[in-house]
Amino acid sequence: MALLTSGPGAAAVVAPVAEELLRELSAFGLMAAGQGIELDQLAQYAERAEAAATIMAAAEAGAGLRFGDEPLPFWQDPAHWDGSRSLAGFTTDADAPAPSRVVAAAFTGWQLALHGVARWHLLRSVLWHASRHGIGAGLDWAVELSAAGCLLERDDLEVVVATMIAALDQAGSEQRAIASLLSGEVPATPAEFAAATLSPGTIAPGPATSAAAADLAAPLLRTLAALAEETRRAQDLGAWILGQQRLFNTVGPVLKAVRRMLPRPPLVLRAMMTQLGEINADAGSHALALKGAKQGLPSFHGVAMSALPVACQYRARLGEGWRDRLLHERVLVPDELRTLILEVGEQWPPGADSPALTPFLRRQIGRIKQHCPEPWKSLPPRYAHAYVYALRPELGNPGFVPAVPVSAKVLIPHPEVQRAFTEHGIDDPAEQVKLLHRAALSRPGRYLTARDRLGFQQINGALDGTVPLSLHTDVSAEPPKLTWEPSELIDDLVYAWARAGAEAVREMLAGAIAQATTLIGQGEALDAITLLLTAKQFYPWSADVDGALAVALLAHGDGDAFLHTIATTLARAPQHGQSWLVLADGLGAMPGHADEASLSRSIAEILSTAHRPT
Repeated sequence: MALLTSGPGAAAVVAPVAEELLRELSAFGLMAAGQGIELDQLAQYAERAEAAATIMAAAEAGAGLRFGDEPLPFWQDPAHWDGSRSLAGFTTDADAPAPSRVVAAAFTGWQLALHGVARWHLLRSVLWHASRHGIGAGLDWAVELSAAGCLLERDDLEVVVATMIAALDQAGSEQRAIASLLSGEVPATPAEFAAATLSPGTIAPGPATSAAAADLAAPLLRTLAALAEETRRAQDLGAWILGQQRLFNTVGPVLKAVRRMLPRPPLVLRAMMTQLGEINADAGSHALALKGAKQGLPSFHGVAMSALPVACQYRARLGEGWRDRLLHERVLVPDELRTLILEVGEQWPPGADSPALTPFLRRQIGRIKQHCPEPWKSLPPRYAHAYVYALRPELGNPGFVPAVPVSAKVLIPHPEVQRAFTEHGIDDPAEQVKLLHRAALSRPGRYLTARDRLGFQQINGALDGTVPLSLHTDVSAEPPKLTWEPSELIDDLVYAWARAGAEAVREMLAGAIAQATTLIGQGEALDAITLLLTAKQFYPWSADVDGALAVALLAHGDGDAFLHTIATTLARAPQHGQSWLVLADGLGAMPGHADEASLSRSIAEILSTAHRPT
């Protein structure tokens, strides 16, 4: 299946790039949701979202770009909406908006969330979908919308699910329930529906007692279980991370709504809710680890460190059959890595609180590193911009983030690093190296919510033995008191370390690209390709390296490799008009691609005009 399709005038590169950008936007939303991102982070990502919408609009007009057969939930942009079209639905619907409009609507939804008003836009959208397909379908659509990265605030999903269950419980029928939330009647047309006054205040928040309301819960929980199963089947580290984020964004809010409305659920629901509660806790731990960056950039290391201690607990406490229970009850071990992670080749520690656990983990991480499949070793480059903009904005340009961090010894003398040490009175060289290593695995305090700080406090407590590790999550337990606060020194060093590292990488990249350009000019394109492929190993997220490699491949006469590489370049830097001109020149020299070459040149001109100073 494909999210997007087009006529031949965009099929080679433009449509695939547009689809990559659409998937990246979804990944950004998923990683940002529930993580307390700031308005300035969204503003920084706006350039990429605007470039994606611009490219799609040009391809829609010039090559018939449209949605394909892979369904994606959408909602409308309240400020820019064709009143004859559906307020919400799936992109496979006959009256779905164009891809560029869906991108714009997604970005508007994020803005609404950060201003605290997205939940009412969500409620209206759910009511629209429910009025056409039933309340159960409307709630399923809301979960799918969250799973697509469109909801930044997890609480919004909880409130809407609880409101819809309560409305059905109190109204007695679906149509009356929908009408009760729209001041008494269900509008007939999209325009009337958009203009109708929402009235959620008329619904009492108490527990539901009707069978109709209870019947909504089981299908919702099955939808969540399907998301968990999909995560287990992830094919690479990026898909695993996004799967965990989907679970984090959906399972907790829906469970809270169902528990609030059905405090005494039937036994079969109770069992599903218990298991989903464990999955929700695991997903929350993954989300915290991803944002906290305590292990550096995402890698297999984080997967193993999440799974192995819990596996120790299961083995110690459950005995025979522990492995099947672990794989069935939790989403900690991807199907593809079951054997690699759980066949340890040595004696397991007697429990997760054993002193033998730490050396055991070190040995296992070393073993797994040797045999880990390539797609699971590190975050695939296609997710780099979503990850950095949503969770690691202090890193700056993802293209300057190396696969292996720049050595602390190289960065210590940098003026910004030394300025931070001077301001805080740190002059001991050994202490400086220690602190810079700590900064490399820390986040600025401004990006950490109270939930984040509490999570780090609990992790530190588990490491020093003051907080016990538990096999199961006690949802009724009193939350611990928050005492941990970020360090101003570490905050300053995080920024200094990131800027110093980016500057060092920028200089190394400039040298490699200049050398490759010289080789191409001398007619030695193959040597340039070899040089740039080596550079890609060290700087896998760099659009500059890919752009130079595309030029070298074109000079070498490898058209297929050129198209693949320039598409990668454009997916990482869609706003760069020069790369679109390189694509246009390359396509223009290939038979049968004149229309796409013309479209690429048009996109370059549109982007250049958009970024031209006025």
